[in-house]
Amino acid sequence: MRKKIFVIHGAGEKEGLGKESGGDLDTVGSNAFYGAWFKNHFQEEEGREPVYGEDFEFDFVNYSEGIRHLDIHEGCDVYLPDFPIDALPPRLELRRMKREDEAEVRRRLYEEKENLRKLFYQNSEVFPDHWKAAFNDLNKQMDKINSDRQFFEIWSTVHYAGILAGAAEQIVGDGGEEEVMELLGQKMFGEDFEAAARELEEVLDSTMKRDLLDELPQDKVHERLLLNDAAGYDFACKGRLGWHEQFLGVLVEGISVYVSTALLTRNINDELDEAGLQDLLDWLKVLRSTMLGPVSEFYELVDKIQQANPENPNVKKIHSHMKALHELWEGLSYDWMLEQHQPLEDRLIVQLSESASGRPVSDIELVVNVTEGEVTLSRPEEAGDEFNSLALPTAEDGTVEVKLNHDGISPDEFGIAVTHNDLDFLTFPENLKLSENYFDEHPSPDSAEFRLVEYVKGSSGEVTSDASANKEKIESGEGLREERAIEINCDLIEEHVRYLAEKDVRLIRIDDHHPYEPAVLERLQGLKEEGLIVEDIVLSSLPQGEEMPIEEQKCGADLIYEQFVEGTAADNSGLSRLRAEAHVQDLHIRESELAIEISKLIGSSYNKIEMVQALMNVENELEMKEIMSRQGWDEVVAEYEAGLEKVLPRVEKTLFHIHLVEPPEDGDYAEHVGMRKFLHPLELMTAGEKGKEQLYKELYASGPGQDVNIYSALSPFCNQKLGEPTINVASALNYLTKRYSIDYYFYAYGSFLFSTRRVNEEGFIIDLSNLVSKVGSPADGGHAAAATGSPENNPSFPKERFDNVSDRNFAEYLYYILETVCDVTGLELVELREQYPDELEENMEDVLKRLDRNVYNMQLAGDDGTVSICFTDSVWSEQDEPDLSFPLALAHLRRKYPMDYFFYSISPGNLLMRNVMDQEEILNLNDAARALGTHRDGGHPRAASCQPKFNPKFDAKSFKYVNYKNIDNYVKFIAKRLTEELGFNQYQVKAY
Repeated sequence: MRKKIFVIHGAGEKEGLGKESGGDLDTVGSNAFYGAWFKNHFQEEEGREPVYGEDFEFDFVNYSEGIRHLDIHEGCDVYLPDFPIDALPPRLELRRMKREDEAEVRRRLYEEKENLRKLFYQNSEVFPDHWKAAFNDLNKQMDKINSDRQFFEIWSTVHYAGILAGAAEQIVGDGGEEEVMELLGQKMFGEDFEAAARELEEVLDSTMKRDLLDELPQDKVHERLLLNDAAGYDFACKGRLGWHEQFLGVLVEGISVYVSTALLTRNINDELDEAGLQDLLDWLKVLRSTMLGPVSEFYELVDKIQQANPENPNVKKIHSHMKALHELWEGLSYDWMLEQHQPLEDRLIVQLSESASGRPVSDIELVVNVTEGEVTLSRPEEAGDEFNSLALPTAEDGTVEVKLNHDGISPDEFGIAVTHNDLDFLTFPENLKLSENYFDEHPSPDSAEFRLVEYVKGSSGEVTSDASANKEKIESGEGLREERAIEINCDLIEEHVRYLAEKDVRLIRIDDHHPYEPAVLERLQGLKEEGLIVEDIVLSSLPQGEEMPIEEQKCGADLIYEQFVEGTAADNSGLSRLRAEAHVQDLHIRESELAIEISKLIGSSYNKIEMVQALMNVENELEMKEIMSRQGWDEVVAEYEAGLEKVLPRVEKTLFHIHLVEPPEDGDYAEHVGMRKFLHPLELMTAGEKGKEQLYKELYASGPGQDVNIYSALSPFCNQKLGEPTINVASALNYLTKRYSIDYYFYAYGSFLFSTRRVNEEGFIIDLSNLVSKVGSPADGGHAAAATGSPENNPSFPKERFDNVSDRNFAEYLYYILETVCDVTGLELVELREQYPDELEENMEDVLKRLDRNVYNMQLAGDDGTVSICFTDSVWSEQDEPDLSFPLALAHLRRKYPMDYFFYSISPGNLLMRNVMDQEEILNLNDAARALGTHRDGGHPRAASCQPKFNPKFDAKSFKYVNYKNIDNYVKFIAKRLTEELGFNQYQVKAY
C-alpha cells in the first residue's frame, strides 16, 4: 500500500523543521478523521497498526504557496481536505531587475533553497537540532530576502545557502567529522558568528552620518534627507542583526550598509566639503575591514578543511562559495561598487516569480503599458518598431525585457505599468499611481496572439488605433480582466499537479467547503478525467458570491467524517463529538467551550501534527470531552492565556472606533432627526455649514439601527524571544468583544495584511469578501463574514505613505481604507476616533503621568475662524515600562483638555498631527505638513505628519533637540511658521 499524506492547511513544524502558524479546528478535525479512517483501513488491509512516518504522514499547505513542495513525498498518495481550491495556485510577484545578472542570481537562490528544503525534510532524522535551527532561520529570512533585498544581499544569501547545503550534504552522506562540523557551526551560528555580529553592531553605532547632516546648510533639503535616511537605515540594520541567528545576517546587513553608503556618497559628494567626503570614505574602509576579519577567518578554516579533504565534493562546494564571499570583501572598494551600480537607462527587465518560493515562472504573458510621458517601447531583438504597449511571454528565467526609447528623458517624467493578470502591477517609477481610467485606456490583449495593445506606431510615424479584440468585452463589463487572472491561476494549478505526477506524487482527493470560482473547479475536473486527480473532488459550497443557508452548510470536518468515518468500524462517539465541535465552531453557529479551548491551543502555536495524532485516536465521547486535561493541553492553554493576558492590552494602544452611518435615501440628515435637532441649539447656532451637517449626521446615527460600529487596531509587536505569544485576530477579537460593542473588526498587520471579521450578526450587512477584494485585489477575499487580503496588492496603494504602517500613521492609513469601505458599502463616516483603553498595560499610568508635564495650547486665528491646538512632546519609557503610542497619547489628553487639533512632537524630525474636533477643517493638515516640513511630507487633511528639521526655514541652531527646556519656544516657532505659511492673522501660545 502506498504511503498516505494528509494535508493540514497552514504552516507547521515537522520533526524540528518549520514553524507553526495558521490553521483552525476544522482543518485539524478533518485530518484527525482521515487519520482515524486510515488506521482502521490499514489494519483491515495489512493486519497491523500503521506506523507514522512509514505508512502515513501529515504535511502542510499554506494559502497561495502552491503544492509543488509536496514533491518530497515521492511514491505517496496525497489527500487535501478543508483547503479552498481557489487558494491552490501560488501567488505571483513582479520585480524589476536593476542589473542584467539579477534574474540569474534570483534563480540560483531558488535552486539553493529547493536543494536545502529537500535535504532537510527528506533526511530530518540525521540532522542535529542546531543544524535544523540553522535551516529554520535561513528559511525564515527567505521571504524578506526575496521581496525586499537588492542584488548583493541576494548574492550573499546564495553563497551562504550553498555553504549550508554543502554541510548538510556532508551530514547526510557520512555524517561528517564531528570536530569539523562543530568548527563550521561555530562560524555559521555559534560563538564566532555572535562575535562578528557584535563587531558589526559597533560600526553601525556610528553617529558620523547624523553629524554630517548637521553640517550641511539648511537649504540642502534633498541631501540632508538622504543622510537622514541613511542613518536610519544603519540603525534598522543594527536592529535586524539582533534577530538573525546565523552568519547570514552579518553578510546581508554588512553588504547592505556598504552599498547604501557608497551610493549615498555618490549622490551627495558635490555638497560635502573635502573633510565630510573623506569621513564617509573612511567609514566605508572601517566597515570593509570589520567584515573582512570574520569572513577571512571563515575562509581560512574552510581552506584548511579542503586541504585535508581535497576530493570531497561537499567540501569543494563549501570552499567555492566561501571563496566567492571572501573575494567580494577582499576586493571591495568605493569605486568598484559604483561601477556595479550603473542604471539600465534604456531597458526595463521584469521577472515574474512565485512569491512563496521565488521560483521563476515562464510562459506567462506580461503586458507593458506606457501610462504617461514621451517614451515608447521596443522588443530588444527588433529594431525600428516602437509602441506604447507590448505584450510578451516570460522567458525560462521568468523575465521579460523591453527597450525604452525616451531620448534621455528622466524616469520622473514618464510612467510604465507592467502586469501579468491586470490585477497586480509593477510600476516604474515605483510609486507611480495608475489613473482611474487605466483599464479603459489600456485594454487587455488577446493572450493567444500576443497582440499589441491600444496603439501601434507605424513606419510613417503616425499613431493609429488598434481595435483589440478584447476591448469591447471590457467596456461591456464582461470581466475579462478577472477572466485572465483566473485563467492564469488555473494554468498554475495544472502545472503544479502535473509536476507532482511526474514525481510520482498522486493527488487522490480534494474536499472543500469554501466558495469557489467555477473555472477553477472546471480545470480540476479536467485533471480528474485525465487521472491526475485519482478519486474525487467533493465540494459542499456554492460559487463565489453565493452563500448557502446556514442549516445546509458543511465544514471540512463534516465532509471527511461523513464520507470516511461515519457508520464504519472507525467511528465512535468521541469522533462524532469532534465533528460536532468543528461544525459549530467553523460555521459560527454557536460558541462551544471545548471548541474554543482547542482553538486556543492552535493559536498558541502548539504542534498541529501532535494534536491530530491525539484526536484521531479518541475512542469515546468522554475521552473527547476530557481531551484537554488527558493530553495536558489545558496547561499549555493556561500558560498561553497567561502570556496573552500580559500582552493583549497592547491591542488597545492603537484601537480606533470607526463610526459609520447608513444615510437616508435623500441624503438629507436634517430632515430625518426629528425632535433630536433641538437637543443642541447652541451648537447648531454657532456651527458653520460643515459643522451643522456633521451634527445632523451624528444625531441621525444615534437613532436605532442607523449606525455601524467598526473597531480597528494594529497587530502589536510581541517579543517571541522573551516568550511573549503573538496576538492573532481571534485572540484580539475575543479580548475586545468583552469590552466594546462591535459590529465589525478590522485587524491590520502593517500594510501587508488586512483581516476582517463580522461580529454582530444583526444590523447592516457588509460582504467582507467583496470589500477586501476592493481594498486589496480581486485575488483577495474569503467568506462574507470573514475575509483577509493585502492592501499593498491594490494598484493605487500609496506605497510612499504607507511603506511602514505604525501607530504614528495608523489614523491616516484608516482614512485611506475608509475611502474604499464607504465607496463599496454606501455608508458614510461619522467619526474616526482613537479609543481610550478599557485596560492599560502594566506601568502605562506612570508613562501617561509624564505626558501631562509639557502640554501647551496653541491658538491660530484667521479669516475662517480660530482653531485650538493641543501640543505636547513625546515621553520615553523606562526599561520596565511599555512604549506610549500616538493614538493612546491623544486619547489620554483629549479627556483632559479641549482641542480642535492635536500635535505630537516626537523630535524636531517628526511631528504628528490629528484633526480631533474641527468639522470645518480650517486647518488642512496635509497643507500644514508640507508648510512645516518638505515635499515628502503630508497625508490626509485630518491626519498627517512632517519632519520640520528638514525645512529650509527651520531654526536648527535653537532646536537641535526638543525637550522640557525649549519646548515653549518650539511651540511658538511652529505656531509662527503656520501663521506665515497658511495665511492666519495671529497666534497665541500658553502652557496648560
